[in-house]
Amino acid sequence: CIVLGLTYLGGAYLWFTILKDFSKGIEFKEVFRIFIVSNFGRFLPGVALHYIARVYLSKSLGLNVSERISAVVLEAYYTLAGGVIVAILALPIAVKFITLPWLLYFVTAGLLILIFMAPPRIAFILASKIPFVGKYIPVIGIKKTDKKHHLKLIGMSVGLFLIYGTAF
Repeated sequence: CIVLGLTYLGGAYLWFTILKDFSKGIEFKEVFRIFIVSNFGRFLPGVALHYIARVYLSKSLGLNVSERISAVVLEAYYTLAGGVIVAILALPIAVKFITLPWLLYFVTAGLLILIFMAPPRIAFILASKIPFVGKYIPVIGIKKTDKKHHLKLIGMSVGLFLIYGTAF
């Protein structure tokens, strides 16, 4: 339970770190409250409610709709990136069960290039295609992500996946 509790604390901190890019005046205490309340949406039918609740509840942070949706898209992007990297760490095990390991390594190299060389612009472009939500996603004029900050967020996400695995 303690390790599982750390996953929620870490998840909230990851989102807090992303939100600080939009406004420096955001407090972790408020972000943590919103993160925990919105996480109840994970247990209701449809995981999307989790993200919708986060966008709605975060209006108390003083961010506009575009910034709130962008922060949620970034969080989903970094969560996916962390998951891909943890899956890549498991490749030595997977290769034992696959007859075409070279194909697996080719796909892995492609995913790594996408994650590390084209940060988060691709996520924004894909999210902008979602009906109703896409009109709030600013594809043009996305801030260029600082490489150190980008790697920090990926590292946090990988760490969270490993903690989740330990907890479960």
